[in-house]
Amino acid sequence: MSNKFDRGNAQTGVVPGIIACVLAVLGIVTIGMVFVPLAAIVALVGTIIAAKNAHWGGIGVNVLAWVLTLIGLFTSPVLLTILGFGLASAG
Repeated sequence: MSNKFDRGNAQTGVVPGIIACVLAVLGIVTIGMVFVPLAAIVALVGTIIAAKNAHWGGIGVNVLAWVLTLIGLFTSPVLLTILGFGLASAG
């Protein structure tokens, strides 16, 4: 049964995308090795939900979350060293 207040599919992937953006920004300005992997996991979940439901707003927020996560990755020397890019960036 549907009424005018029925929102239909409530899973859009926007909320995980916003959470991933917040975690990525925390990873950029504080402890990257804790928050950046968490942001990547939440962004992955949000991207899958948004792509599965074809919600363009959710996809856009999750793309922003991935960009912030990559910035957090490249600004964290510890994560770069773990991935093996530490010597290349010390150059």
